[in-house]
Amino acid sequence: MNLAVVLITCAVIYTVQGGCPAGTCSESQTCCETTVPGEWGCCPQPNAVCCSDGLHCCPHDMVCNLDEGRCDAKNGLIHPLLIKDPPSDNIKSEVVKVANKVDIIYCPGGYYYCQDGATCCPLPNGAYSCCPYPSASCCADMIHCCPYGTRCDATSKYCLRGNNLYQALMKKPAFPMN
Repeated sequence: MNLAVVLITCAVIYTVQGGCPAGTCSESQTCCETTVPGEWGCCPQPNAVCCSDGLHCCPHDMVCNLDEGRCDAKNGLIHPLLIKDPPSDNIKSEVVKVANKVDIIYCPGGYYYCQDGATCCPLPNGAYSCCPYPSASCCADMIHCCPYGTRCDATSKYCLRGNNLYQALMKKPAFPMN
């Protein structure tokens, strides 16, 4: 019975506070409230942690450390804060918005492109993927990438900056030029 009371209380709080409208973000993103009440942004990671500043987020199971400008994990790993993307009604409208932007990143060969602010990284099959950071480092495993100013470690699972170790990001598929 206590569990039912807790669940009902949480549902009431969620309803009173609003909540992210359905379809605001894709399944690979997490919906987070912005600095403007009632407006939402999409963190580029699933099940992410929304930071209290309304601008940033952290990967799942990490803590926002806004004072240091990073995400902290319980195991001591750190990750740069992620910047939320603007919301989209659905994935198709997101592709249309990108296609209508003047500033897109064309991948080598001209068959793929990424959103402005991303970096094209090659895939083993000759296609491209997008790292969500500008001027990023594409890791040797062709799956992960690291933000500018860091480099991939030998396993391609971590990014290095000085003595700091960050979790590497998984890339997203690039958009094909049709």
